[in-house]
Amino acid sequence: MVRFMETIRTGTAQEIATLEAQVKAFVTEALAYRSGAAIKGFEIGNEFPSWMGGHNGDFLDSTADAAALMRNMAVWVNEALEDAGADHVGIIAHTAFVKYGDKGNNPLLRRLFDDGLDQDYAHVESTADFFKAVDGVSSHFYPWQPWAEGSSGSGSIREDIGLIADWQSAFDSYAAAQGLGTRPLQALATEWNLRNASYVQDQISCLQGGLGTVSLFHQMIAQGIDEAQVWPVLQNNQNTLVSHDGEVTSMQMPGATFALLRTLTPGLAAGSAVHARDMDGDGSDDLFLYTFSQGNAVTSFVAAARAMTVTLDFAGFGLDADRTQAHVATLGETGKIPELHIDASRELAYDQTSVTLSLAPWELSLVTLDEARAAATGGVAGALPGTAGASFGFAHLHDVAALLPEGALTGSATGTLLRAGDRADAFQILPGFAADGGGGADSILGTAGADTVLGGTGNDTISLHDGNDIIAGGSGSDLLIGGAGHDRIRGGPQEDVIHGGSGDDVLSGEAGFDLIRGGRGNDYADGSAQADNLLGGSGDDTLLGGSGLDRLFGEDGNDVLRGGSGRDGLFGGNGDDLLLGGSGDDILVGHAGFDRLEGGQGNDILVGAFNADTFVFSGDFGQDEIRDFEARNPHEKIDLSGVASITDYGDLSAHHLSQTAEGALIDAGGGNQILLRGVAVKDLDPGDFLF
Repeated sequence: MVRFMETIRTGTAQEIATLEAQVKAFVTEALAYRSGAAIKGFEIGNEFPSWMGGHNGDFLDSTADAAALMRNMAVWVNEALEDAGADHVGIIAHTAFVKYGDKGNNPLLRRLFDDGLDQDYAHVESTADFFKAVDGVSSHFYPWQPWAEGSSGSGSIREDIGLIADWQSAFDSYAAAQGLGTRPLQALATEWNLRNASYVQDQISCLQGGLGTVSLFHQMIAQGIDEAQVWPVLQNNQNTLVSHDGEVTSMQMPGATFALLRTLTPGLAAGSAVHARDMDGDGSDDLFLYTFSQGNAVTSFVAAARAMTVTLDFAGFGLDADRTQAHVATLGETGKIPELHIDASRELAYDQTSVTLSLAPWELSLVTLDEARAAATGGVAGALPGTAGASFGFAHLHDVAALLPEGALTGSATGTLLRAGDRADAFQILPGFAADGGGGADSILGTAGADTVLGGTGNDTISLHDGNDIIAGGSGSDLLIGGAGHDRIRGGPQEDVIHGGSGDDVLSGEAGFDLIRGGRGNDYADGSAQADNLLGGSGDDTLLGGSGLDRLFGEDGNDVLRGGSGRDGLFGGNGDDLLLGGSGDDILVGHAGFDRLEGGQGNDILVGAFNADTFVFSGDFGQDEIRDFEARNPHEKIDLSGVASITDYGDLSAHHLSQTAEGALIDAGGGNQILLRGVAVKDLDPGDFLF
């Protein structure tokens, strides 16, 4: 935050001109900075009341002083934006913190639209230019108990929303008086959090921080806030999103709750229904419910002041036309560290619209319902097999970026990681979150979206569905299934089985004796270390054996097979394939199609099989054998263009070609030979070779 008003001491024309130049230079430099393209707006008037009462000498001593400065700065920033061609960047004015009084919102607005304001100052920009410059208005939201009625809770939020409404009313009145069209202002919460003092004074517990964050966020959005920004770390205390202890960063309860909100509610509208209920009739609300919905998707957050069992019926959201998938989770704490427990996922039949919850005091339960997700994952009504549930801590995805498949994350890794413990867990991923199974033999089921999953240690089974998924198996012998979508899957040091499914997948076995199946799509599979079996499936695939005794099967499509080091077997399958043996004594079989076979270094066996193939030799290729060369097939070729010792057919026939009992033998010198098994020299001619 830049306090430009501190340039002003006496309000002379020279001081104001200097301030104008400083403001415009700041805007220009900010836009030109390497991250300037990310700027969405400039807020003017932050913490207005703190400027009053002598904060800056005698100049900022009244609402008139603040109005003159705010009007000038809004117009100056707008002029700088126009000069920079940055009309997409907004100008946001900030409300006062109270409605009336000498530091109030209404007195400030009266002076902002007072055409006589310039009579008392050396220079004040016009009201008309100020009206055109401002795009939105912001306020700060710091209630004590957001779920409670009264000045410390919901009432405080409504009062802050009312301050923004006062600005819209003032702009509407000016527009009407000038015969102008209405100018809707964007409503922003540039700071919002639970008041820190409410923790210090024991009015909010650490556990209640979850409910408080949901309540504050929901009510701001439901009552008209267009954009809520978060100042991530206010102080190292209980109302922060994260805390820092040396080099360790841990999620606090508000931070864990905000991670749930930002992941589960985008695209959903905040419901306006009554959020507080008095369940036992004692005059005090004890059940709190906040719902976000859009179409056939609903996310609800629920908390209770005491232990109780409640049944929530979602029939009013139109979830009775088809099967619906339900996730139920609970946000609690262990030693003030937030912990999320995900229950078994369920498929609700078309006539089932209710979910029953057992609520512990102040723990935050959440229910997500989505018909589209159920249709994508299939199944029948009831608990999804293999989703008994698990408990998770909160971490940051960038902490495990090095464990993910190469290229899986671009730029700075962002997002929240749910990390399970060391037991064998069985769960379905909470939509939108990355998941780490932790220790134990885990069974992890994906969603219809793009999932990111780490198996951790143990022999894990990870089965994902639609979406461009990311899987890192970790240690243990894992079964990794990508499903539909363009997936990136990485095995680990043990024996893994990897299925890409449909889509253009990138698959890596890493160390261990792995089985990799590309499935449908144009896949890229790398066996890496040790002896692997790679099957491309349908599509134009690229298979890399890496080190070890690998077996590569291109199957359908025009595939590229690279054996790498080791004694490999390459089998092209249907399609026009390229087979590259690499180093080692390899076996290359083209099968159907017009294939290109190059054994590379080592003593290789080459079989073209069906159709006309090209056999390629270069450098020190070793003692190779072609077992099915068809000399009388005009399209079958032996490519010697990479063999320096043989220049043309005349040189070949005169110095390098001889008949043996096993067939025609080409001797390139230096121990490099090609046996054309069963072929007679007399049947060869220049058309069989490429030089």
